[in-house]
Amino acid sequence: MLRNIQNADNLLSQTSVITNSYKRVEKATGENFNIFSILGIEHYEESTHSRFIAELLNQNGKHGYDNLFMIKFLELLNIESDFFCSSKYKVETEFFIGNVTDEKGGRIDILLTDDKHSQIMIENKIYANEQPNQLLRYHNHNKKGKLLYLTLYGSDSEQNFDKDKYINVSYSELIILWLEECQKIAVENPIVRETIRQYKNLIKKLTYQNINKKMNQEILSLIVGEGKKQNFESLINLVNLTNDIFKVAIHEHLYPTVVELMKKHDMSSTLDKDKLANKSYEWLGFNLQNEEMKKHNLQITFSFNVRRGANNLLLGFSYITKEDINKYNYEELIKNYENSFGGKREESNNCPAFQYFDKYRNWEDLNVLKEVIHGDFKNEFTIRVNTLLEIVKSSF
Repeated sequence: MLRNIQNADNLLSQTSVITNSYKRVEKATGENFNIFSILGIEHYEESTHSRFIAELLNQNGKHGYDNLFMIKFLELLNIESDFFCSSKYKVETEFFIGNVTDEKGGRIDILLTDDKHSQIMIENKIYANEQPNQLLRYHNHNKKGKLLYLTLYGSDSEQNFDKDKYINVSYSELIILWLEECQKIAVENPIVRETIRQYKNLIKKLTYQNINKKMNQEILSLIVGEGKKQNFESLINLVNLTNDIFKVAIHEHLYPTVVELMKKHDMSSTLDKDKLANKSYEWLGFNLQNEEMKKHNLQITFSFNVRRGANNLLLGFSYITKEDINKYNYEELIKNYENSFGGKREESNNCPAFQYFDKYRNWEDLNVLKEVIHGDFKNEFTIRVNTLLEIVKSSF
């Protein structure tokens, strides 16, 4: 047992030396200085990624390069000019195609339409789940158009939609390659060039292709290199602690923060720290409510997508009972929510307004647990809950 502990400690020490050396490189090169990360908007599909990509594709964009970025985009996708005219077209985001049914409707993230009415439809996914029949609905909007499914790694449809009816596009390969070409085009304009570089670095970060990849390769050699069996065994012992680390995050960081908020705002909660820490809920989450919320059939919901473990964390409002929804008018609540969160709002049958808690979205990821335990989680969670309470107070 003592030998295992010594081996694990040795592995951690060697890893720490490598990590610190790469941190010095990051500091020297300024790679960590990224405006998208600093502003906390790196995971926003609509307001960050779709808008930035659409702006580059727009021939009337403020970048001042007419359709040159668009031409390169079409070239990389092998979309011929006889299908789509790159000299006269328009770019629209969140384009409404009707109320959602089983086979039609929704909002297309990026829609490109030329003067012949040929269309390229882009569905953009960073971390969000594919909505029911989403690609089918967009395909049915224009069966002669080209439907692009843009994901971090070029994933297939989660709903087994016919692969012949859409094109996989990956941030990790095609978008990075396109951004590099855009940088070359904008080489003489430092502001445009460096803004594109910042965005490209963000994509590399999200797809683990930045300087951390080189660091990971060096650490990997400590584990899988010749004669490193003991290090590999130590790694297994450390990985097996993941569930215990999750329990620490719940018991020692989430739970005390929730208790503090309950006392300060006179709220009740359904949080059972042991059940949550052991992932033994049928529904992995908890609710918070005070008397004002109860009067209006509302509660604050902290909820994971239980099908994927402690992942896809959302935080927002849910209804206490669906039967009482029609008793109240939630229009003011929704308006105040959108004003408070920059217009960003998700909704479902059970929730009038919520957001995915992007920075802390996947608690199966040790990087996220590190932020919960050693980062600013308590403060950010507290601010978010306080904002939700203020929204209720000002809405009724």
